[in-house]
Amino acid sequence: VGGVTTDRQIADFLEARMAAAGVGDGWAPEQNPAVNSGRDRGHSHPTDRVIQPGDFIQVDFGIKAHDMWVTDIQRFAYVLAPGETEAPAEAMEKWRAAVAGSRAAFEAMRPGATGAEVDRAQRQVLAANGSLPVMWGTGHPVGYWAHDSGPALSGGSLGATPSGRQLLELRPGMTFAFD
Repeated sequence: VGGVTTDRQIADFLEARMAAAGVGDGWAPEQNPAVNSGRDRGHSHPTDRVIQPGDFIQVDFGIKAHDMWVTDIQRFAYVLAPGETEAPAEAMEKWRAAVAGSRAAFEAMRPGATGAEVDRAQRQVLAANGSLPVMWGTGHPVGYWAHDSGPALSGGSLGATPSGRQLLELRPGMTFAFD
């Protein structure tokens, strides 16, 4: 609730749900979940900052299920300001660009594609929508660890030369976290 709930309260809620479900943290407990709000969300630990109307909320969260498999998911939300019935046009434009970029990355994820090719597919859509530069890659493998081994969905920055894990090919059965 805008003006009442803190980032820390959302993190506490998620931690309680994990305990009730009998699952562990997807990575270091002091870094999971990351919950932060405000116009300049960043990517940080939850604090006692009170979420305000007009804020964006980012949650980066992962669980370990069956003491073996790890997940990693990010979600974003917008808290309506007084008089709003939907997020502002600028926020909706960015949301649509992000969805289009995510779909382009998903379509590029096929056996034989490299991580850099997947990343480049998303970056081309983001470039067309004025959403670059973006300092992070599209995603990474998940499985036994939150940032499992395998192809890194990165290295597709326009004009960059991919290297290392960015050049590894996707194979059937691989699982990725990607935004």
